[in-house]
Amino acid sequence: LYAIGDENAVPDSVYDAEYRKLKEFEMLNPELILSNSPSQKVIDEANGFKKVEHTIPMISIQDSMGEEESQKWITKTVLKTKQDEFCLEYKIDGLGLDLKYQDGILIDAITRGNGKVGDSVLENAKAISSIPNKINQKGFFECRGEVVWEFDKFNKYNATLEIQLKNPRNGAAGALKKHDPEEVKKCDLTFIAYTIIEGSENKYQNEDLEQLKNLGFKVEPYKVVSSKTFHEFAEKMSLKRFDLDFPIDGMVIKVNNKELYDELGISGKCPNYYRAYKFPPEEATSKLIEIEQSIGSSGAITPVAIFEPINLAMTTVKRCSLHNWDLVEYLGLFIGCHVIIRKAGEII
Repeated sequence: LYAIGDENAVPDSVYDAEYRKLKEFEMLNPELILSNSPSQKVIDEANGFKKVEHTIPMISIQDSMGEEESQKWITKTVLKTKQDEFCLEYKIDGLGLDLKYQDGILIDAITRGNGKVGDSVLENAKAISSIPNKINQKGFFECRGEVVWEFDKFNKYNATLEIQLKNPRNGAAGALKKHDPEEVKKCDLTFIAYTIIEGSENKYQNEDLEQLKNLGFKVEPYKVVSSKTFHEFAEKMSLKRFDLDFPIDGMVIKVNNKELYDELGISGKCPNYYRAYKFPPEEATSKLIEIEQSIGSSGAITPVAIFEPINLAMTTVKRCSLHNWDLVEYLGLFIGCHVIIRKAGEII
């Protein structure tokens, strides 16, 4: 459910913890790995678009749960490569998109799909104003990034709907797969580029980001750090995340020297020259006041927790979905009990 973007699926923090358990189990029991395991593939996206095979797979990034794990990975990488320079970028919580240009003209836009094969959404990509249809670049050029729905634009669009979208990420996923580019244009999505696959002669990742910026792409804030300055800048960037226009769920630490990528290689389906530093979910304690019954458009009844208002991730919250009555029973909830409210990935 989580992999296909079900809006009622569990929060990122729950999925990440379960995924790590699965990976540990599979490492100890390789003969029991199933072909449909989330570690083996990403679930295919919906049909209706032309399927295109990625020349270079859009692979996942290994997570580090917290700063301590990230620092260990940095130290290990420095010892192996004898180089101490990393590019620290925000981990954008959007939809991966691969753009291809020939002599400066946009010729295709392919979703991540299952990592190996994605959907061609070229006409929809042309409807996104931050994706340039023409760039000043000769020959073949390929770059990748994330499609996001900036908070203010998402809220503006949501206000026009009878049945509101749950969050910007799921909303952007649905918008990008619309079959009418004019409808995509109304959503006013944003593309943020973060890597060049082909068409760069730069040695360093931060130089690629500057090249993307000079070509007219929107690029996220970044900082070049060392093993000694990582903590300082990770802390500063973490505090600034609430001022961003788009959703993120952590930071990506990249070895800045791209010439080391072949040496570091790939383990499983994750590169050893990138590492994701996931922000810990924010949480606070409150008292349960009531459990409401919410009736959806399909007639399904969902329990909703009403609790004393608390401040979480710079917003005041007082309600959250309990998904189903089995969960209410499992948690042992009753009116007046104290509960921990957690927010992760814009989900409460």
